[in-house]
Amino acid sequence: MLSSIALLGTAQLSWAVLQTTQRGKIVAPKEGKTVSGNVQVTVRADRTFIKSAALYRDSGDYIGASTAVPFRFQWNSVSTNNGTHHLFVKLMNRRQVVVGTPAVDVNVSNAAGAGGNVFFSTQAPHAQLPSGAVCANEVPYSSFEPRPQNATANQTVPSTAALNSHNFYSQPLYSGSVPASDFSLVDGNYTGTTDMIIQWAACKWGLDEDVFRAIAANESWWKQSTAGDHRYSQSQCERQYWNGWNGNSCYQSYGLTQVKVYDFNAWPEANTSTSFNVDFIGAYIRACMNGDSSNLDGQVNNATGNTYPNGSTNEVFWGCVGGWYSGQWYDSGAQNYISNVQALLDSKPWLKPGF
Repeated sequence: MLSSIALLGTAQLSWAVLQTTQRGKIVAPKEGKTVSGNVQVTVRADRTFIKSAALYRDSGDYIGASTAVPFRFQWNSVSTNNGTHHLFVKLMNRRQVVVGTPAVDVNVSNAAGAGGNVFFSTQAPHAQLPSGAVCANEVPYSSFEPRPQNATANQTVPSTAALNSHNFYSQPLYSGSVPASDFSLVDGNYTGTTDMIIQWAACKWGLDEDVFRAIAANESWWKQSTAGDHRYSQSQCERQYWNGWNGNSCYQSYGLTQVKVYDFNAWPEANTSTSFNVDFIGAYIRACMNGDSSNLDGQVNNATGNTYPNGSTNEVFWGCVGGWYSGQWYDSGAQNYISNVQALLDSKPWLKPGF
């Protein structure tokens, strides 16, 4: 017969094992499932103990982080080789200590052209990217237009003279935290439907087109006329090349992706031209991915321990998406923004009736 001490030790050991293995579970996709395209990975966990989670693939390639239970991650499998892949999640307590690692193996099977005849996916930092003209030829024509009210802005291409009139190319950002040269190709030189314009910018800057669609849905519900960040102080309504003060207030952000003209020297083009609006955010995220956002230097992604701009392409990409909102690297604001965009990426409201 085991002594009471031994029984106690056994019970404590069993409880520790139980807590490690049952505080979290990957509920989707299931073990052995065949997946393709954009895959949502969902993890259920005990919110009492588990405060954050990070998803990895195979030998440790970082995919993303989440702070809301149930944890949801988006994994674009299009750029992954077909075959069996191992997905695992690090579950962390409030002290960022890993207390569980649920895992599943899935089978990736992407046919050529997954996601449609043409799908523009995220390219690695410093990738060689096609020109805007090449991308204009790559984007397939589509009559799909859920926002006919964007028609005028969708057909508006800024002139070089107009951009030079407020020194856009020499000072695209008022802060100077990103080299002006990173915006030298921003011209908004494309017309089409709202979705075609999004695809064009995704192609030009090497960014996942569905994530681009989700960002636009999150920021404006695809309405180019959207104005946001309402301010009531005159000092927050004026910059060197922009004066939005109407005597009472102003809006600082405009368009499909809410380009903040208080921070960016993009007025009026960010408001009047859909293609310029998405061209600008594309350049901003690509500059960030290439390690050119000096304001992020030294900041750490606590989920991985990586400092900007280090990490997998996926980690850097999502960090830069979050940075579009918060201006920081995986801080709480960025992580909440990432979660919102990923939820829209999963639900794809632009494909549903009534969008």
